[in-house]
Amino acid sequence: METAGISVHAPAHDLEPVPAADDEILAAASNTSDATTSIRRRLRRVRASVGPVIRRNHLLHVLIRSPISIGAKLVNSLALLRGYWAVIVPMAAFIRAQQADVVHCLLPNGYFYGTFATLLARRRCIVMSRLGLNVYQAQYPGFSRLERQVLHRLVRVAVGNAKRVLQELVDEGLPERKLFLLYNGIDTEAFRPCPVAREAARNALGLDPDAFVMSVVANLHPYKGHADLLRALALAHKQLALDWVLLVAGRDQLGQRAVCENLAAELGISAQVKFLGPRDDIAALLAASDLQVHPSHQEALPNSIIEAMAAELPVIATRVGGIPELIEDGVNGLLVEPQRPEALAAAIVQLSRAPDVRRAMGQCSGLKVREHFTLERSVERYQQLYMKVAGRSGAGPEHAHNSVARTRGG
Repeated sequence: METAGISVHAPAHDLEPVPAADDEILAAASNTSDATTSIRRRLRRVRASVGPVIRRNHLLHVLIRSPISIGAKLVNSLALLRGYWAVIVPMAAFIRAQQADVVHCLLPNGYFYGTFATLLARRRCIVMSRLGLNVYQAQYPGFSRLERQVLHRLVRVAVGNAKRVLQELVDEGLPERKLFLLYNGIDTEAFRPCPVAREAARNALGLDPDAFVMSVVANLHPYKGHADLLRALALAHKQLALDWVLLVAGRDQLGQRAVCENLAAELGISAQVKFLGPRDDIAALLAASDLQVHPSHQEALPNSIIEAMAAELPVIATRVGGIPELIEDGVNGLLVEPQRPEALAAAIVQLSRAPDVRRAMGQCSGLKVREHFTLERSVERYQQLYMKVAGRSGAGPEHAHNSVARTRGG
């Protein structure tokens, strides 16, 4: 069962049973993934600057938990269509009743339901956000055709959180005038490095003050590359200091934790690898670290790297998706090709022997993230987006692409 996330600019009346104070924005996020959780935090900040200008004064988030996934097999076409209709009709009635200025759809299910509900409501104010790469389209070719041939033609603005994501949208047939680059933003101050925090974090984790500590923050999906990292560390083991440690933070997925623990044992590095499970103290883990490694096979714009940058850590990552937009090879980290444990091992050994280089790279990361990836910058971009689509601030909806085009060029 998937959830469709829809954000609507709407009036403040008749909002029961939405559990929110009048001055609060409900989040435009539709699940608990890192990307959508980040959007939820950012959109809570939009209210202060956008709310007083929007005609109806509220940004409302509607969650529609769909009874049928778009990717469901067409076993019973009539039942499937009834299921879609049962979601779209009440959503359309709500959008029409609220006289929505903007309907912002997140993730594929949200895009599908939100687009048809908005059309049924006779509005043309659809915004969609693509938060990852389009790898799902290979699994659902029917929906891929629907996106390219129908949904993309109807959307007003398509938002991507990385240039790589926008390029995929162009390849799918969306004109550049509809594109809008909106990078993820975080509270950078929450991750600012502090010697006292470093000492406390290492004590809490039982780490030696002088240990060489690496961290990887990612749920344990196979495509996140944990196995590649373990194999790389086994290759690098004899060239690293005896007291090296890898901190692995993230939820188990499909039994991958057991697979990785068994692999670490086979490789003879179990004593150095700490599987911590899901954590809510990532800032502390980063404070305890000397280096972050992100060995993923595919990514859009991972928040875990942005957080490591804010903690002024050098990052070794794979050259995939939007990661090169975050990490400049040799400037604030090192980039390697995915699924290449030998290259990953060489990069780890290189930085393990160069504390001054790590420090300089970390400082470059801190400067970059505070210039481009702050929560404030992201909120400002959301404000620009909603004002353009809603036809406020002196620019009608027909001029929304002007900002989009300029951003793509930058």
